[in-house]
Amino acid sequence: MYEYTQSKRKFINRDNFLYLIALIVAVLAWALVPDWWVKLFCLVVCWAVLLLLAYRSHWASKWKPWIRAIAAFVITLALIVLSAPQLINQWRQAHLKIDDPEVTIATQGGLTPTDFPDLTISTKMSHELRRQNLVIKNTNKIDILNLVMRFQLPEPVIGSSVIENRPAGVELTWNPCRLPYSVIGSVKSIGNGGITISSDAKPGAFAGMFVIANGNEVCSAEKSNKNLYPTGIYQLKIERLPAGELIHLSFITSIGEGTDHYREKVEKLKDSSILFFGEGTYQYTSNNQTETRQIFVELTFNERTRRVSSLQSSGDYGERSITKFATI
Repeated sequence: MYEYTQSKRKFINRDNFLYLIALIVAVLAWALVPDWWVKLFCLVVCWAVLLLLAYRSHWASKWKPWIRAIAAFVITLALIVLSAPQLINQWRQAHLKIDDPEVTIATQGGLTPTDFPDLTISTKMSHELRRQNLVIKNTNKIDILNLVMRFQLPEPVIGSSVIENRPAGVELTWNPCRLPYSVIGSVKSIGNGGITISSDAKPGAFAGMFVIANGNEVCSAEKSNKNLYPTGIYQLKIERLPAGELIHLSFITSIGEGTDHYREKVEKLKDSSILFFGEGTYQYTSNNQTETRQIFVELTFNERTRRVSSLQSSGDYGERSITKFATI
């Protein structure tokens, strides 16, 4: 232990300077380094430096040893109290277990009158239409961000969706996905929701509709055009789903007029590998970093009752084989 007997001493000596520099570096490292274990190491360094400073500095040379120890302990305790919440939170983030969102689709037993406020539900409507309920639930203790899923359904969707439940401030979209196309000649809409070439196409020109070569599927509200054939390929986008919350979306599928285009495509592929599913990605923030994960849910379809159900959602489809197709 240092004892200074000189009557005149410098305000700061070499030992004081080194200890103070070490203390400043430790505090800065604590504030700037994101890893929790580095912060814990810096806290230990702070405690050691404060203890040495209390015992070897001439600032405290007149203090009794036990008072020096108490001073170092009190200052270190203050640092721990101030920094412990951040350290604990970062430790939890680093060891956080993230479960995939629970994604379910189920067919409701019958139609809901509120879906058709201006109509009386007829026997024909009950036969042709099915009401589907899509629920996305976040069972984690942190928010899920930027969830984007593409659903390939057994039957085409008609009409508008209804948001049955969503947390306040949460934005979501439910839009059809189609391949881009170009048209040569004139077109007009037809009653079944499709399009056809009109008789006033220019003479000598080949009138027809062409899908753009190598065009990527586009999912947007613009693809809800009523002059296009109904499709069962839709995209769900949720910007943020808070911890412990869920979103419930309902929509109508149909086998009625205008749906043959989609249903025929499904019929041709029904013996393929997994044909009905939802797949996509979502993000979450852990330890100040944004992580991206895949999500997949397989759908089952009973052709006799036309009921849709879903298996447990998972990170990806693993070794299972899926069949993707697109519509215009």
